[in-house]
Amino acid sequence: AGHQALFSYSEENCHAARQLHSPQTPPPFFQGLLPEPEAEARVVDLGALVQFYSHPSKYLLENRLGIRPRSFQSSSEDRENFNLNGLEQFLTRQAILNGRLQDPTLPDRYALLNAAGCLPHGNSGKAAYDRLSQEVSEFMATLSQYEGGARPSVLPIDYQAPPFRMIGQIDGIYPGGRVWYRLAKLRPQDLLSCHIVHLALVLNSEADVACRSTLLCKDQIWQFEKTEMAREHLDALLALYWKGMQYPLAIYPRCSFEYAFQRIVKGKTRAQAIAAGRRRWNGGYFKKGECDDVYLNLAFGQEDPFTGEFEDLSIQIYSPLFEGARLISDER
Repeated sequence: AGHQALFSYSEENCHAARQLHSPQTPPPFFQGLLPEPEAEARVVDLGALVQFYSHPSKYLLENRLGIRPRSFQSSSEDRENFNLNGLEQFLTRQAILNGRLQDPTLPDRYALLNAAGCLPHGNSGKAAYDRLSQEVSEFMATLSQYEGGARPSVLPIDYQAPPFRMIGQIDGIYPGGRVWYRLAKLRPQDLLSCHIVHLALVLNSEADVACRSTLLCKDQIWQFEKTEMAREHLDALLALYWKGMQYPLAIYPRCSFEYAFQRIVKGKTRAQAIAAGRRRWNGGYFKKGECDDVYLNLAFGQEDPFTGEFEDLSIQIYSPLFEGARLISDER
């Protein structure tokens, strides 16, 4: 045990006790670059590119390494549920909206959703459905202003950007441009996804389609106009995507957006923007922080997330977005 008056009968247990007593920081999961993907991976699907930028670390872990970490799921409650949580409300709104858009002549969907167990029992379920149905009606009234009564079409794309080629299709195409909607509060990845698809629209649009994209969410409406820098911006995103397939990029969905928004839109100092990003990272009493993201924890471990790379990438990705996007309605 290292002292004449003290000794241990087990050197092995003594060593184990010392290891437990000494704090240790686990090594980072990524300790170098992964090999480049195969050459055919340079043919990138537009949907895959959008999915990558929604959460780069998650995409890398799942699609290159096949790792899908499980987060803790609480057990089902054994009491009667008289309310819909946030996710259940979103899914119910979407079900009502999709049903009405597909066939407005169909009868009310309350009976179907109630029979499927999507609503609380009795009067609580009917009251919840009526409230959500009214929200859907108001949203559809706004949506119809941008659709113009036309039927949406699909635009195929095949964009050459050696050594990359991007293929896929863009849905929600109307004579006035693309209309994309999500009946929920705006998320940073909604804006970024719409921006990426808009760049593809500008570079692949046909003569009878306006180079405009409109993003409608429950609380905000954004619009993207044609930009002469679409090729440069999309090529940069493809090049960064290739890097992100070899190591985790310091891009965090909510914190990166917050930092860039404070710096570019609000004109805040670097220190102020970092502070705002840290608030997103840490969360609060009623809002989960991004520090609890299992993919980010695995990819970056206990490192300080707010590095120089984080700042540079946040500005690189969101600067073209904020330059080309315009907030036309804000009901937060």
